[in-house]
Amino acid sequence: MQHGIPAHIVESARCLFRECLRRADYIGAQHGNREVLKSLVREQFRRNMHETDPEKIEEQKQAAARALFNHMYYEAGRMAAEQAENELIKESLLGLPKPALEMTLQDEDNKASS
Repeated sequence: MQHGIPAHIVESARCLFRECLRRADYIGAQHGNREVLKSLVREQFRRNMHETDPEKIEEQKQAAARALFNHMYYEAGRMAAEQAENELIKESLLGLPKPALEMTLQDEDNKASS
């Protein structure tokens, strides 16, 4: 235990810190500011390292976890959009018919009545 903080809280904070560093490394590698982002993560955790109130620690961990989740959600959406765009490019290069990107309700009604 550290400063009377339960061991499970200390360990989960350590795991969260490592995951935040990995995410900062990943983002930084893409944008060319790896060390800056990693130092920001370190500084944020360092700033709160002497906190002993378990409730405040949990709040801070939840905020960091939300930030990680939000970034992973953003990345998943970005990757899905990129994949869809690549598929459209492949279809157009191969001369295959492009799917209808927008179909209005009126178009659907016209098809139904046909």
